[in-house]
Amino acid sequence: MVSRQRTGGRQVTPSPLTAARRLVRNAAVAELVVLTDLNRFSDDLERLNVIDPDTPWALGDRPSEVGVVNVQVASDVLGFAMTKTTNGVGVYAKFEWIPGAPPFIEYAEDTACREAAAQRFTEK
Repeated sequence: MVSRQRTGGRQVTPSPLTAARRLVRNAAVAELVVLTDLNRFSDDLERLNVIDPDTPWALGDRPSEVGVVNVQVASDVLGFAMTKTTNGVGVYAKFEWIPGAPPFIEYAEDTACREAAAQRFTEK
């Protein structure tokens, strides 16, 4: 499902990059809900689907398909969500929690769609 924005009475379809960024941001937020519930991140696709049923979920360490969010949980406190744009750009979110501090999300993009752990993430 492509979300559309209204601008001056007309609908605007977001760019493939914007749509992919939203998708991984929403996936990372779903992981924050899991963190609240379980006190850890999870790659349980059934649980993630209950939290965000509009997101197509899969397991993987790199973007593999347009519109599908691959999730990889490296540990209870570190994980990644990623997808691929129609232009072949990998869009990534890293979600991390240091106990005693608020969790945070950082982002990366990669035209080669390499594995998530190899990315340079920023707070964009």
